[in-house]
Amino acid sequence: MVGAQWSAKSSAGNTILRKDAFAVAHGRKTMYCEVSHSMVAERKFKWWIPPGWFYNHKLKDTCQMDKLEIEHSMYLCPLGPRAMLLVVDLASAFNMSYQRAVQDHRSVFRDEVWNHTIVLFTRATGCGGAHRE
Repeated sequence: MVGAQWSAKSSAGNTILRKDAFAVAHGRKTMYCEVSHSMVAERKFKWWIPPGWFYNHKLKDTCQMDKLEIEHSMYLCPLGPRAMLLVVDLASAFNMSYQRAVQDHRSVFRDEVWNHTIVLFTRATGCGGAHRE
C-alpha cells in the first residue's frame, strides 16, 4: 500500500484487515515500513505500509530515509507483492503535479508491480457525506 503522506493508508489498511493493525492518530506520519499479518476471507495476507511522499513532490524531493523505506518495502515479501494498492486521498486534487509525483515515485518499484496495482480512494466523508465504493 503506497501513496502520499496523510492519504489515510493506515486507516484503509485497518479497514481492509478488520483490525487495528496500524497506528492511526491525527498528524501522525509513518516513519518506517509497518507490517501486519492477517486472515481475510480465509486467505493469509502480509500487509505493509511504507512512509508516503509529499503529494506533489518528485522523488528527488523525498527525503532519503523515506525513499529507502519505500524501496525496502518491496523486499518484505520474497516473491514480490501480489498486488499494490495506490492510495489517493479524495481531499487532495489529483492535478498534474500530483500525477507527476506518483509517476516519479513509480521508479522505486519494479515495473511488473504496476501491472498489479489497484487505486484506492480514501476519505469518502469529504464527498459531501455521500457514500462511495
